[in-house]
Amino acid sequence: MSKLKKNIIYIIAAVIVVGIVIFSISKLSNNSFKKIDLDNYKNNNMVINTTNVAYLDTISYIGLDQMNVNNVNLMITKTNSEILKHLKNDIKTEAFINKNGNHSYSMYIDINSINSRNEYIKTISHELIHLNQYENGDLKALHHNIFVFKGDTVNANKINYNKRVWELEAYRKQYNLSDKIESIVW
Repeated sequence: MSKLKKNIIYIIAAVIVVGIVIFSISKLSNNSFKKIDLDNYKNNNMVINTTNVAYLDTISYIGLDQMNVNNVNLMITKTNSEILKHLKNDIKTEAFINKNGNHSYSMYIDINSINSRNEYIKTISHELIHLNQYENGDLKALHHNIFVFKGDTVNANKINYNKRVWELEAYRKQYNLSDKIESIVW
């Protein structure tokens, strides 16, 4: 076989391999959720997603259902640097939940810091654990970063984020919830 024919075969093989790699990567990064009938998960909850990430309400509805949380209103909003700088956290914040009133919440999410559907599921799971803590009375926000968690009053300004007991509980429980959500959406 001539050298030219060998080079052509190598080039064709390389193009095929590169094409397969690109196709595989695009399939992994664009995994779509399976079709879900949200009416099976709403449980009198109202979730409004004002971000441009279309599936955040789906994740939230399913997460609320899996925790047996009913009759809450949740607005998901893109956060911005102004909101984040007022948090004064000692770690990078991707999202946080705010209780607005009786059974009414806002979830602020930094959509620029999250890169995959799995990360969104884990982040939202964590915030939904906090929503559940508020709903079942375990967590109460008083004022000026003063919280009551399971009867103990805590000044959040005096405790590192990763030492706050409600955060430790949310991190511990978020993986179980995110696994449940993933088993439904994938």
